[in-house]
Amino acid sequence: KAFRQQPIVADIPLAKGGINPLALPPKPSLIKMPDIKLPQMPLPPTPQ
Repeated sequence: KAFRQQPIVADIPLAKGGINPLALPPKPSLIKMPDIKLPQMPLPPTPQ
């Protein structure tokens, strides 16, 4: 039974991962978001 419970637990995280795949089309946007955040972080400190 414990083995069956383990797969169920993995299904819960998988369900969340399923939402990520849904963002496959916006994948480029997600990649750009982090890219903009990376330069933004150093940008504020640079002007300061």
